[in-house]
Amino acid sequence: MGLGVPYNIAGYAFILSLLAHLTGLKPGIFSHTLVDAHIYTAKPNGTFGGAAKPNGDPYEDPDYDHISKLREQLTRAPRPLPKLVINPVFNELRDLRAALQWDKAKLLDTFRLEGYDPHPKLRMLAAV
Repeated sequence: MGLGVPYNIAGYAFILSLLAHLTGLKPGIFSHTLVDAHIYTAKPNGTFGGAAKPNGDPYEDPDYDHISKLREQLTRAPRPLPKLVINPVFNELRDLRAALQWDKAKLLDTFRLEGYDPHPKLRMLAAV
């Protein structure tokens, strides 16, 4: 929940906006369904996914236990949504293929988020 879902929502919303931009349509509503929602947390013995530090001690890093971080996230007031602005010169599907070769500066010039004001990050590690 804390790692993949926000990333997936942002990625799919970007694809929706990109396809709408390329086709000249107004983006519709993005909806997301969860099927296998899960939260990483410590096992009763204190380990995370059976992982161990290189010295053999079980992980004691609280960043592997996502429950406290997600509780903190729930206390945060939502901020205004940013707006994705796509440079109008990017207007054909073939531009997408070319964009795969662009450097970071050109990508950030072509796809901009205006009004992005995130809360401080919550560090959560994947417990695999």
